Amino acid sequence: MERIYLLEGENQLQAEETIAALIKDSGVDEAFSCVKYSGDEVALEVVIEDCQTEPFFDERKVVVLNHPVFLTADKGSLEQDLEGFLHYIQNPNERTTLIINAVGYRLDNRNTILKELRKVAKVLTFDAFDESVARIFVQSLIEKKGKKIERDALEELISRTACDAQRLKQELEKLDFYLDEEETITRELVQMIVSEPLETNIFKLTNAIIEGKSLEAIKTYHQLKQLNEEPIVFSAILAKNFHYMHVIKTYQKIGYSEYQLRPLLKLHPYQLKKLYQIARQTDERLIQDQIERLAEYDRHVKQGKIDKYLGFELFLLSHKD
Repeated sequence: MERIYLLEGENQLQAEETIAALIKDSGVDEAFSCVKYSGDEVALEVVIEDCQTEPFFDERKVVVLNHPVFLTADKGSLEQDLEGFLHYIQNPNERTTLIINAVGYRLDNRNTILKELRKVAKVLTFDAFDESVARIFVQSLIEKKGKKIERDALEELISRTACDAQRLKQELEKLDFYLDEEETITRELVQMIVSEPLETNIFKLTNAIIEGKSLEAIKTYHQLKQLNEEPIVFSAILAKNFHYMHVIKTYQKIGYSEYQLRPLLKLHPYQLKKLYQIARQTDERLIQDQIERLAEYDRHVKQGKIDKYLGFELFLLSHKD
């Protein structure tokens, strides 16, 4: 085994399965010779000390460090011993396997420790599912359970989970439990069991705004309110979506495909696909107008010029049917 592993990417399910396999392959007793830390809660000096301490019960030990926020632009609230950690990864304990799980984090490529980690560690990358891979993944799990899923049910499930592997697995377990002796997962069952995530409703809201469907926008907003988030949160996500669409539109004009934009924007493939489609069908001036209007809403709320709830509904209603 390697002394240090660095896990990157978006697919948390595959990362967790890999960590479990690495622990098993190490031959250690997980109860006595495997310790897991959270980098946003524990000081690095504690992790370093554990890595340097010789194992008691096995020939080696495994230390798993999750949530390494010190590798991102947001360093977190803890003051970390970064120099000590850098020294350790350059001189790791031969009897310790350190697994750093950075999956799901946007890493700061300018970070000195990250640069060094990529030199000394075995880097494993877990890409997010796109829709085609998600379909294969679902079909494989369904067949293992001896069940079937209707085509429109499969598409509904993928839409509601945004191709997230971990959520797909969790939702399939719920659907299988509900089916019991029944064999086929229907679209109606998916709609009843699998809740729509924030992102799905935000895409609906984005489409309604662009198409001038103010009543549809209000209806979707009322569904979003059930998530107990304030409208300022929704406006911030909308603004980010429109910003991405503006960037995508710029690249579309010079012939960039969705695939070519993946390494540039580093968005989830499902999110990029949706925004790419919307941007292609939307006038650039309309996109810019929404960015400016959302910025104005945010500014007026912060200045106390308008109620955040009323202001957001007025923004939605201004897009005439």
